[in-house]
Amino acid sequence: MEKKEKLHVVFIGAHPDDEGFCSGTLAKYAKKGHKVTIVSATKGGRGHYEIPTEKLREIRMNELQNVARILGTEVMFLDYVDADIPPPSDMKDDFVNLLRKLRPNIVITWHPYTDRDDHRNIGQVVYDACFKSSLPLIMTDDSFIPLPRIYFIGEPVYPSEPDVYVDITSVINIKIEAVKEHKSQLEEWIPWSYEMGTGGKIKPNLDQIIKYFVKERGRKFGIASGVKYAEEFRIIGAGMPKIKAKQLLPYTITF
Repeated sequence: MEKKEKLHVVFIGAHPDDEGFCSGTLAKYAKKGHKVTIVSATKGGRGHYEIPTEKLREIRMNELQNVARILGTEVMFLDYVDADIPPPSDMKDDFVNLLRKLRPNIVITWHPYTDRDDHRNIGQVVYDACFKSSLPLIMTDDSFIPLPRIYFIGEPVYPSEPDVYVDITSVINIKIEAVKEHKSQLEEWIPWSYEMGTGGKIKPNLDQIIKYFVKERGRKFGIASGVKYAEEFRIIGAGMPKIKAKQLLPYTITF
């Protein structure tokens, strides 16, 4: 059952723009007065066809900072390298320290079985570090934390239906405005990479791209959960039933 106290919701992604999968949910928490932090493990830097890495990092960081302002969240960047995030075992201590510093109640991250290594590695290390952060005998500068509730974005490589849907109808316009800030992705990188991969062309029309990536996806999960627009999440482990169209993600302390 959802608690009444102020929560800290932390999203941990691999790249600036990953939060777009759950930005409606993040906006909803922020509007209700909860603290929300977006963590990007990298600053971007390799997702373009001509902008040099250092310049692209500045652009991508600025875009995510604008997103955070629109959503009403905080934002922080780690120093891992785009497209070269190391294996989870090499990052474990860093993420235990990060989680103990942030002390989240709810963590949202990539599913550990998505199809891209950067996403997989972040999802797995966050999943593992959430548990390790709760162990008192693992000593760090900050004390252990209660085990946060973990929700996953992204579709795993094996067939899997979402476990939880969040109704984002009331914040769909906020999500749209936030996603639009990722212009270097939506207007440049996505059309170019689509052409390279398929030989076809996408006209870089921001409104059309938003319609496809935000509205149509939100409507798809809205239909599945009985609302107009929704975001979907998955969980790992037993003990929690499938829940549709919750106002916010179910929250329990399991430590």
